[in-house]
Amino acid sequence: MTWNFAGCGEGMTKYILDRCNYDREESQVFLDAVIGRIGWFDVGYRFNDLATDGEAYVRREDPFGMYLDPETHALDFSDAKYICRAKWVTKDALSLAYPEHAEDIRAQYAVYDKAEHTAGKDIDPLWYKRDTDKARLVECWYKVKVPQTLYYLTDGRVLPKESIDISLFSRRACGRAANNAYGTGEGRVVFRGCLAR
Repeated sequence: MTWNFAGCGEGMTKYILDRCNYDREESQVFLDAVIGRIGWFDVGYRFNDLATDGEAYVRREDPFGMYLDPETHALDFSDAKYICRAKWVTKDALSLAYPEHAEDIRAQYAVYDKAEHTAGKDIDPLWYKRDTDKARLVECWYKVKVPQTLYYLTDGRVLPKESIDISLFSRRACGRAANNAYGTGEGRVVFRGCLAR
């Protein structure tokens, strides 16, 4: 018996997209892109610890909750230093997402509830909505450049310095490799290895 894995994968993808109402979500994201220049998807996986299973999801993300690095120019945001997503969440949802900070979250909500807010009643709140008891959570994804030493071996492998025993390199090979060192734009120091047996 032979299996058609390509057909199986195609069927699984169609099943997931159908369960997520992908056509409807894609239409809404397309409308956001036509009106506001860009549309956003939120694609992820909700894992259920009790069932040791989960469910993939694809849904529209509100474009007014997305904040981009203003200096980005690439269409895929590869040159962006950060991207932030803001959303309104309840105290319970926030405590579930960050259980190690649950007490601090409850305490801060209590401070917000006790504070008198008489000024600016007609202005949409930035961080806390008293009528819905929701706070604004801002997730920020950012890049951190870390220097790394890589070794390019003659067999085509690229290995980080941590996985190589330097004593295996001969003095002659290390001398030639050091002469070929150069820095890349990503802060990595790269050695072109020349190990001959």
